[in-house]
Amino acid sequence: MPILNKDMQACISLSARPSNLGTGFRNYLYDELGLNFMHKPFSATDLPGAVAGIRAPGFRAAPYPCHSRRRSSTSST
Repeated sequence: MPILNKDMQACISLSARPSNLGTGFRNYLYDELGLNFMHKPFSATDLPGAVAGIRAPGFRAAPYPCHSRRRSSTSST
C-alpha cells in the first residue's frame, strides 16, 4: 500500500459488519493499478448522519456492500 499523503483519495464503505477481506482486496487493487486511493470500511447505526458525514469532507465513494448487491440481483422484477 502506498504511503498516505495529502493527495490520497479516501474511499469508504458503510456496512453492518465491515471486514478486512474487502478492505485488503480493494487496497491491493488500488496499489496494483497505481491509484492514489485508500479504502476504509465503517459501520453505522445512524444512517442519515453517516451519509451526511460522508458528504461533508468529500470522500470519493461509498459503495453498497457486496451482500446487498447479491441479494438484489436474485430478486424478481
